[in-house]
Amino acid sequence: MKKSKNYDRAIILIQNQVQLFWLVFSAFLITETVILSSIVTLIKDEKNILIFFGSIFGLLICVAWWRSFQYNHAFYLLRIEEAKKLEKKNGFYKQGDELIKERCIKIGKKPITIPWHGGSPKKGLELLIFLFAFSFLALVVLNNPFFNLFWNFCFICNPTSA
Repeated sequence: MKKSKNYDRAIILIQNQVQLFWLVFSAFLITETVILSSIVTLIKDEKNILIFFGSIFGLLICVAWWRSFQYNHAFYLLRIEEAKKLEKKNGFYKQGDELIKERCIKIGKKPITIPWHGGSPKKGLELLIFLFAFSFLALVVLNNPFFNLFWNFCFICNPTSA
């Protein structure tokens, strides 16, 4: 009975960790979206110092977002491992772990498969954070008021250079 009670507590800890993970992730996502959209509305035909410093601010928040994401994901994995130790031989989390490793398991007669293009949500979330960071970095470079970059790679962009 005690092992079952501990397993129930482990499940609750996993649920709490998932809720905390998404709460923190969503807070960063909303903040970065608001900052990026505010910066984009400032873009005109000339450089603006607010774009530059706003982009640096957004980039710094990306670093905090990345660190928070890694921290919360580590605790999520810890909670899963704790629950797996308390499970019976073929518990939910052990079967999930097997599906991740093998990409296909059979439950009864029905096979469950992760398709070749299916991947970990962690990789998708990491890509999202990277894309925000890349966007802010590009805005910092392109709107740097301290030096000029000349982009003459396209004669359509600058018809006088042809």
